[in-house]
Amino acid sequence: MPLASLANYPYLAMRLRLTTATIAGATAILLTACAPPGASPNALPVGMATALVPPVAANAYVYVRPPANATFSSHALGVDELTLESAAVLLANGSEGFAARVVTAAGGDAGPLNDVPGGWSDAGATSLRFGPNSRWGNQVRDAWNQESSKSFSEQFPGAWRDLQSMPDNPPAQPIAAGFVRNFGPLLEHLIGKAGISVPDLASGLSLVRINRIAFVAYADDFSELPESVERSVLRDLNVSILAVTDSPYPSAVVGLVFDGFVSSLGLSPVSVIGATAHQRQLTDDIYVIVLRDNTTLFFAMASTRAQATALMQAVVTTRNEG
Repeated sequence: MPLASLANYPYLAMRLRLTTATIAGATAILLTACAPPGASPNALPVGMATALVPPVAANAYVYVRPPANATFSSHALGVDELTLESAAVLLANGSEGFAARVVTAAGGDAGPLNDVPGGWSDAGATSLRFGPNSRWGNQVRDAWNQESSKSFSEQFPGAWRDLQSMPDNPPAQPIAAGFVRNFGPLLEHLIGKAGISVPDLASGLSLVRINRIAFVAYADDFSELPESVERSVLRDLNVSILAVTDSPYPSAVVGLVFDGFVSSLGLSPVSVIGATAHQRQLTDDIYVIVLRDNTTLFFAMASTRAQATALMQAVVTTRNEG
C-alpha cells in the first residue's frame, strides 16, 4: 500500500507522522550478542537486535533510536518535548492504518493522552502508544499491553537478513531502520511525486520478485522527532538513507530489469571505488545513487551528492571486504 494513502485515515489527522516516510524520512544503533555471526555493531541502530515487535503481520516496520536523547512533541496527543529514547512504527497489511510506540527516557514523562479520532491511545510510565480502531490495531494494542512480543529477526526474518547487507562503517550514525513491502508501487509513487514518470516500474520489479525493501537512515545530529514529514525532510534533518533489496532470480534477469529502470529514470553512470553505479538528482532536496551487485540492489538517498556518494562508498567497501 503506498504511503500516501495513509493520509486517508481519520486518526492520521494527527500532526504526528511517525511513518516510514522517514524513508523519506522515512524516520535509530545496534547489534548486540543476539546478532548473527559477522554482523557489525555499527551497521544498525542501537538496541534493534533486542527490541521487541508485536507478533502481528505488517506491511512496514520502522525502529528509531537516535544516538543521543531527542525530544518528541505532539499537539494532537497532548504531549510536549518528551525525552525520546526510541520509537517503533508498524503499518498494517491492508487498509487499517499504522500503530506507533514511543519510549521515553525518564519515568513519568508520558502522562494522559488526548483521545485520537478513529483510533486508540495508551500511556504508561515510560511509553505512549497509539493506533487504529481495527482488528489489526487492537491486536497490536493487546500485544503491547501484555508485552507479548518477538524480536525483529524472529518476526520478520527476511527483512532482518536484508539488513545484514548494510555497510559496517557508514559515514554517519544509524538512527532508524526497518522495511517496507510493496516496494515497487511505493517507489513509483515517490518518483512520481518528484515529477518523473517511470512506466511499468512496479510491474518490472514484481517480475523478478522484488517486493520488500529494507533501509537504514543515518544522521550524526538528530535532536527532535518531527511531527510532519515534508519533501525536504532529508535536507531539513540532514538525514541520508540507504535501502537494499534482493531478488531470488538469476543475475542476468535482474540485470535486464535494472537496465530498464536506469534508462527510464535517466540515471547516468558513475564510478564508486571502481564499481559502476548510476546517479541522478531527482529534486533540489533528493539525490540518488543506485548500485546493482548481482541480484542485490542498493539505493543511496540524500540531499547532497557527497552524502549519497559516501553511503555508496561504504557499501562497496564492505562488499569488497566480505
